[in-house]
Amino acid sequence: MAYPLYINDIPYATHSRLNTLDIWLPRPLEESPEDAVWVVYIHGGAWRDPLIAASSIQPTIAYLLRNNSPSLPHIAGIASLHYRLSPYPTHPTHPTRLPPDTTAAALEGRAVAHPAHRDDVLEALAALRRLYAVGSQRPFVLLGHSCGATLALQVLPHLEEAGALPRAVAGISGIYDVPRFAANHGDVPVYAEILAGAFGGDGGSVDDAMRAAWAEASPVRVAPVLKRLQRVVLAQSRVDGLVEWEQVELMRRAAEEAAAGVRTVDIKGQHDECWETGEGVALVVEKLLEGL
Repeated sequence: MAYPLYINDIPYATHSRLNTLDIWLPRPLEESPEDAVWVVYIHGGAWRDPLIAASSIQPTIAYLLRNNSPSLPHIAGIASLHYRLSPYPTHPTHPTRLPPDTTAAALEGRAVAHPAHRDDVLEALAALRRLYAVGSQRPFVLLGHSCGATLALQVLPHLEEAGALPRAVAGISGIYDVPRFAANHGDVPVYAEILAGAFGGDGGSVDDAMRAAWAEASPVRVAPVLKRLQRVVLAQSRVDGLVEWEQVELMRRAAEEAAAGVRTVDIKGQHDECWETGEGVALVVEKLLEGL
């Protein structure tokens, strides 16, 4: 078997066709150094974009290899997970069309709302533990981009309860205070549609139930768990046109109030450039693994 080895579309649950993992192994697992860890990545896409999937980790892997990253010897494997999506009826090329609450829609996996995305991440992590001893024999770090960063932090209390916390976590261009994000962007129709699809509502008006759902889902609420980790990284571009730097500051402040240390990292470019080129995500991987 030739290495590095890329294995895609490994099912981890039977909810839908989207519940799959992509695995990259730089070498046979038994040949990895004792201090090597797994890197687990959660993609973004506003909880709904069908064209952003687990395969979006590939430019990062290519960047790490092309630049002979110093982090490579410390990586036992990289797992990128896909999860069910929220509806996207206005997507220009792949709109959601199947009627909700049907078997076909369930299998397609594009008709869910919070907490289904979070629960899928937890199932994927449990599968990685079963299949590759991720979090038992091998420690792992967890990172996500955009709503994937939101998910990476959302799952931490549940992982703490299970005794399965990562060694470190990173959020890249993430949404950490959903009510504040909604206040900044809720009057823009596309943002209102995204939030309604991900958390419920019609996208036209905001009521107390929606505000409560946003608050409950906000990673700023889980800040006390962060002090249990060896490292927390929040990465963001100052010119990100979709998510403002304020989200980093809100998460950093919540973490510091909970006595958790946080490192902030500036990355380049617009919102998706960090994973499209691989450079930004690779930088975060290196910062996460540095000295662990």
